[in-house]
Amino acid sequence: MSVFDRSGLACLSDFQTLEWSESFNTLKHWHDEFSRQGANFRSPSYPWPKEPLYCWSRVWEYPFAYHHLSRFIGNFSGTPRLADVGSGVTFFPFAVADLGADVICTDVDPVCALDLRRAAAVIPHRGKVSFRPIEGKALPFSDGELDAVYCISVLEHIVDFENTISEIYRCLKPGAALFVLTFDVAIEGIEGINAERRTALLKELTRQFSLVTEPEVVPLSSALLSDRGPYAMQSRNTRWFRFKQTIKPLLGKTPIAAPLIAVESAVLLKT
Repeated sequence: MSVFDRSGLACLSDFQTLEWSESFNTLKHWHDEFSRQGANFRSPSYPWPKEPLYCWSRVWEYPFAYHHLSRFIGNFSGTPRLADVGSGVTFFPFAVADLGADVICTDVDPVCALDLRRAAAVIPHRGKVSFRPIEGKALPFSDGELDAVYCISVLEHIVDFENTISEIYRCLKPGAALFVLTFDVAIEGIEGINAERRTALLKELTRQFSLVTEPEVVPLSSALLSDRGPYAMQSRNTRWFRFKQTIKPLLGKTPIAAPLIAVESAVLLKT
């Protein structure tokens, strides 16, 4: 069984496996070419990291999602229609489209429409990459329009993730439509998905979908965390960091994410 055929926390040992190496090396080609061409399509106002693959969690999340999407597209008869929910502007939908899929990116940030259109004109790929804006609480798809959805580190930023999960369910076709999901979990602090909200999220997912990947309990001593791994963040677990987050609300500023974060995954079906 592949290391990606489980749900739960990502493991540090995953980075020693052939499955991770194969997916990562394929995506590295796409990522680096996307970065090289960035001057041809990037808007100065784009706020997100421009090299997302080399991020503490994305170095695992993108290979995980690519593994499952590759399998799904390879077994699909015809050209599947996929949605990247909360897409930003990254290399990833182009890598997925090149497998033989039509990928519709969707996001609340209007700069994505312009940058993705310009990127599609300069990044060679099979399939099709397009964009639809999210306006309000409804996703911009009709009922049962999609064959698959992937959502990478987005739900933890949405207060009403129950609505987003219901919207994803609505947009997917009945009968084995795929939903690939990763999300950050706060190990320390209360930002993002803490233990209570994680339980609520998993409950809502399994209420509407069937799990494909086997659940597995991973001890924190073995888990990928934000302060360790191939591209670990600078440690936030310091007195100075905690002090700054305490006083930020007093200055009218928003505290940033929890000092220690793990990343969790699930692959689900709408049957």
